[in-house]
Amino acid sequence: MKIQHFIAAFIVSLATCSATAQTGQVTYKTELSTNVGSGQYAPFWLVTNREGIPNIQPNSAFLRAGIFQQSDTAKKFSFNYGFDVVKSTRSTSELIAQQIYAGIRYRNVALNIGSRVRTDGLQNLLLSSCGDGLLWSENARPLPEIEFEIPNFITVFPKMPWLKAKAAISYGWLVDNGYQLQSIHTQSGFSSPNGLLNRKSAAIQLKGNSRWSFTVAGEIDVEFAGDHITYANGKVVSTNSDAADLKHFLLVLIPLKGDKTATTSDQQWFYGNYVGNWQGRLSYDLGKYGQLHAYLDNYFEDSSGFWKLNGLDGLWGLEYDAVGKKLISGVVVEYYQSTDQSGPMNFQPNIYAHTNLQYWTVGGDNYYNHGFYIGWSNYGRGMGSPLVTSPIYNKDGNLTFEDNRVRAWHLGLMGYLSDEWSDRILATYREGLGTMSSPFINPQYGFSGMVELNYSPNKIKGLTASVAAACDRGVLTGNNWGINFTLKQRGVLDWLSQKH
Repeated sequence: MKIQHFIAAFIVSLATCSATAQTGQVTYKTELSTNVGSGQYAPFWLVTNREGIPNIQPNSAFLRAGIFQQSDTAKKFSFNYGFDVVKSTRSTSELIAQQIYAGIRYRNVALNIGSRVRTDGLQNLLLSSCGDGLLWSENARPLPEIEFEIPNFITVFPKMPWLKAKAAISYGWLVDNGYQLQSIHTQSGFSSPNGLLNRKSAAIQLKGNSRWSFTVAGEIDVEFAGDHITYANGKVVSTNSDAADLKHFLLVLIPLKGDKTATTSDQQWFYGNYVGNWQGRLSYDLGKYGQLHAYLDNYFEDSSGFWKLNGLDGLWGLEYDAVGKKLISGVVVEYYQSTDQSGPMNFQPNIYAHTNLQYWTVGGDNYYNHGFYIGWSNYGRGMGSPLVTSPIYNKDGNLTFEDNRVRAWHLGLMGYLSDEWSDRILATYREGLGTMSSPFINPQYGFSGMVELNYSPNKIKGLTASVAAACDRGVLTGNNWGINFTLKQRGVLDWLSQKH
């Protein structure tokens, strides 16, 4: 049975069981959103960190609808499921399954199957430039996975209640084959369809009676298996396949060199495309005034970046969260850098027998790119920091990241004008330097800003109407302006939520 059929059958069976043993409400959400404006692209902040749904072209719209249920997690056994579909005016697909997942939980351990949007990062989802983190932001569509996890922080040792931890491990599929193999992307360069993914993550939280608390989280992911197809003038030049068996699934659990069936690079270094990040977040409780946070998110491609040999690279941020609905309820200030990349060179003497050089040089990390895989993207949208221009913007159809050396300054503000009216402001200035191997002759600059106004009437529960105006200025994404209108409705399906 194909994995897609297995996932669908699992969700249907779980939903059927819930009809006779429901303990949680069945909720729904609908959303209608449209962008109008002019320019080569829709403004950056009207399409970024929105789960890869809005089209980057101006003047587009989408309709979204989904149902979800989470049963009582306080009980020994619980379950959850969701089905979320999207129809876009600029998509050739009838419907896009944005999320389709189901999960079963026993006490503190859960099994999840399917595609679901993840929101477990340490950054502010509404105000941060990354939406969730440098490894997994809210910028691209989610991937289907089979995951075992401890979803919430639990006490590690009974005598140390201030120490809590959680962890997860999963295998997934890279599912954008159809996008990669479109003719616009197969004129030159390469594609890497049919790939697989392994994720491993853990987090520790130190939180006692003090006003101070600290959270550290880390994750190592691996793209592996699949095909590498090289093109020239629209024709296939070569095809290399990496068929995965049980041994390969085990190899990616711990960073190890590939066997004789792997590519030459994987035999010399590690099997697969290793990426990861570690994050630290220090918080101070201001009591009735809110909380202050300082954080660092460090992205790495290999051990050099892991041990912070990449200088100031990373996302550095300060955040203020107010208590209640205040005129200023949230502020985020961030600096992002990806220019160091552990230096421009990577040299291992034992690989080059003809040289007398005896010293290793670690560097050339080439963030989000890889020699065998197109890199860290899904349907052309970067799955990491959106401040690194996604391949979907490449005018030459190349599927790799052509500008991954970036400096950026970002400001996010939100607040409440009244009990029903709220606003949000995002402003970002970026400098793009190209890549280590192909730097831009002149740095490319760009500014992107957005002002958003939201109305949630108390008389209509679950309804939110939003209007946002945004613009881009500079070379990075061109000079664009646009207005977004969005209408959201969330609620409870009472006729499904009643106990039978």
